[in-house]
Amino acid sequence: MYVPTHHPGSVFLELMAALALSALALSAQTVAPVTRSTDTGRTVSVAAGRWSLHREIQTAVPLANRFFDEGLSLHYAYRHGDAVHAFREAQRVDPSCVMCALGEAIALGPTIDAPMSVPAETEAVAAVERARQLLRDGVGGIAEAAWTRAVASRYSTDRTMSRATLDSAFAKSMGALADAYPLDADAQTLAAEAAMILTPYSYWAADMTALPGTRRMVLRLKQAMRAAPGHHGACYFLVHVLEAVRPAARCVDPRSARR
Repeated sequence: MYVPTHHPGSVFLELMAALALSALALSAQTVAPVTRSTDTGRTVSVAAGRWSLHREIQTAVPLANRFFDEGLSLHYAYRHGDAVHAFREAQRVDPSCVMCALGEAIALGPTIDAPMSVPAETEAVAAVERARQLLRDGVGGIAEAAWTRAVASRYSTDRTMSRATLDSAFAKSMGALADAYPLDADAQTLAAEAAMILTPYSYWAADMTALPGTRRMVLRLKQAMRAAPGHHGACYFLVHVLEAVRPAARCVDPRSARR
């Protein structure tokens, strides 16, 4: 539990301890490989590497859930193009999957490393609209509607709205979603990422004290790792938040230590 203090070095020390404990607790999960070829001839594999997350979503097609898991795991691994492809494959096998459409919209968005292109935004708007149409058709529930509202705040057909304005709106909306669903590790992780994108790689002052918003990012990522031990997305983002004060920090697969 975080205990506020005015000691200038205490926040740094606590964050280092949190990262160390979280990295040691990170567990690996595997899924059986399943491949399907898309219309473009590109092969998508349901096996996102050494760590693969699972999230139960509303779908009657198990394979769609597995492709969704693939997309989410690839997004967290910074393989955004592959993530988009996996989410689209999920929609191909289940066109009524709200979260699959939202996953595509999330993966098409900007990152802490790169802005998004105009074509990507057009595709993201279309993905959000598919999710909205499904909700209008009676597909999905309260959670899917909440996720749709949050993701929709990131994109607009109004070209007069700046990307900075939309990113700020998304960070606010994702923060509200994470507050409403404190045990949803992905909501916590994506809310932290949305906040990180507002000030890429600028989370600490020159004296290594946390800038406004940094502590909230860390708390969200710690919460995600408590809610879902082994959540590599939360661990990776935590490493990025802390890399200015601890460049050697990394997420460790416990299996490696046993070899």
